[in-house]
Amino acid sequence: MGAPAAGNYALQVGAFAVKSNAERLQKRLEEKGFAVTVRQTSPRLPRHRVLVGEYAAQGDAQAQRNKAVGAGAKGAKVVPAGGGKFTVEAGTFRDLDAAIDLARELQKSGIVSRIDSRPTATGLYQVRIGAYASRQEAQTQLEALRKEGLSPIVVRN
Repeated sequence: MGAPAAGNYALQVGAFAVKSNAERLQKRLEEKGFAVTVRQTSPRLPRHRVLVGEYAAQGDAQAQRNKAVGAGAKGAKVVPAGGGKFTVEAGTFRDLDAAIDLARELQKSGIVSRIDSRPTATGLYQVRIGAYASRQEAQTQLEALRKEGLSPIVVRN
């Protein structure tokens, strides 16, 4: 299947607390011809995301998702790849548990987020969504989150 062009979307086919589990899935999918990477999300809350490819258009990622599901990756879903210039920050917290709670609520709504931490004396945790190529794309997500009662902001990566 080869490596796709870099872009704004990828397929998440798994997320594991234990890195070796993520690497096992990576190997199995690579043997089937998929371009697979494992990315660790937050160093304080280790989660190893198994991603297939990067795609410029969401439709291209969706087409590849159908192939991945056919190859046995039943839970594959299209997610932001993380290569954009803008991100939506859904919330900032001093308490990691509060950040985790928001991330879980977003996940229940089908929104993939990540928790970033600033290694400064302030010890803040940001719940961030996506990596958008333009401010306008990020603004669209921001508006959807406002309808959910949040007060998000758009930040430049």
